[in-house]
Amino acid sequence: QSEHPQRLAYVQSEEYQELMANNRIYEQASHDLITNRNRLHKSIQLTFPEIEHLMVNPRGKNYWSIVLRFPHPDIVLETKEADIIDFLKGLSGIGKKR
Repeated sequence: QSEHPQRLAYVQSEEYQELMANNRIYEQASHDLITNRNRLHKSIQLTFPEIEHLMVNPRGKNYWSIVLRFPHPDIVLETKEADIIDFLKGLSGIGKKR
């Protein structure tokens, strides 16, 4: 190596470097979110494949309420029919509240 290293022709401002670092963090977080969402979707399809056929919008609030309440088909089988009906009627856009 030379005793007199070359100076950079263009020095980026601190603000620009910070913006670039924040952009990399944002891009990584976005990538992680998409990856985790895809993993969750695959897991739901494996454990409860019919859930997406029950809902018009398999991404809405009611979809996630059902998935949280009944994360596996065995739980549905173990729950009384009247309790399931009451739960579904309690969701917005379904039942008496509609």
